[in-house]
Amino acid sequence: MIPTAFTLMMFPAACAVATSAACGGETGATILAAGGAGDHIVRYRLDDGEVIDHFVADGVSSLDFPFALQLGPDGNVYVSGWQSDAIHRFDAETGEPLGTFIAPGSGGLDGPTGLVFHPDGFVLVSSNATNRVLKYDGSTGTFLGTFIEPGSGGLNGPQDLTWGPDGHLYVSSYNNDQVLRYGYDGESGTFIDVFVTEASGGLDGPSHTVFRDEVFIVVSARSDAVLKYESRTGEFIEVLVPSASGGLDYPHYMQFNDGILYLAGTPNNNILMYDADSGSFLGQLVAPGSGGLDGPRGLLILPVTETCCEDLNFDGEVSIGDLLQLLAAWGSCD
Repeated sequence: MIPTAFTLMMFPAACAVATSAACGGETGATILAAGGAGDHIVRYRLDDGEVIDHFVADGVSSLDFPFALQLGPDGNVYVSGWQSDAIHRFDAETGEPLGTFIAPGSGGLDGPTGLVFHPDGFVLVSSNATNRVLKYDGSTGTFLGTFIEPGSGGLNGPQDLTWGPDGHLYVSSYNNDQVLRYGYDGESGTFIDVFVTEASGGLDGPSHTVFRDEVFIVVSARSDAVLKYESRTGEFIEVLVPSASGGLDYPHYMQFNDGILYLAGTPNNNILMYDADSGSFLGQLVAPGSGGLDGPRGLLILPVTETCCEDLNFDGEVSIGDLLQLLAAWGSCD
């Protein structure tokens, strides 16, 4: 399964990628790592961790301190620039800059971290330094208003944003060790409750969150761990990845693929692998500093489409557009 910015409830076709079914033959995948301290994004082979290239090299765009990575509904990669106060867009195949999607400081954006798209056609962005979540047009990047007001529900240092299976928005509140839940009334967000209470299960610095197999999974950055919570109540279940397992140090984002959980260690500049169900350490995918990786935050797994032999959308070329066509026709995962 290749994680995306969408929930499975809202985008059921996004829960599986099987290009081999339409194209014949085996399809590989790559993993992108946002090197915040190096202002770059490095691309690796997912099967062996070999460096492919600098997907985005330092200096090729105005990107400054890349943080979160998301695959947009148009098939492009969207990156939050924590220090450029903007959202940047890149071609998912080549890494070519496609311009600044959300302009620096638009709507008061300051220190953007998490971002998430919604099928109603908008994208939400965490404004970490102002304790707000802002709303933008999902096609043009035009500012539409404040989705969550400053400090609503005690929000302090918002990082990741996740749409839950209940249609609510879940926001990791980094500075007070909570995850907050907000309703969506068709225009903006309304505080519902503290879904994961302060420091529950040892939570310390919540960053990336994921709903998976009816469990809510949270990266606890400052305690170097990954924790599991009940997906309906937010009650602590157990530790998935114990503190510092395999040398894990200050993780922020995670990716799941084929039974493996991938985590990046920020100061160690590496990517580690764990069993997605038991949390057992499986080894190192990317060695420290491989490819020049410096201060990784966001991770994103992408399919490789070069081996696809079929022009599924009949546009005269084989590209990521054919993958999106396949996803659109894939159907429900139920």
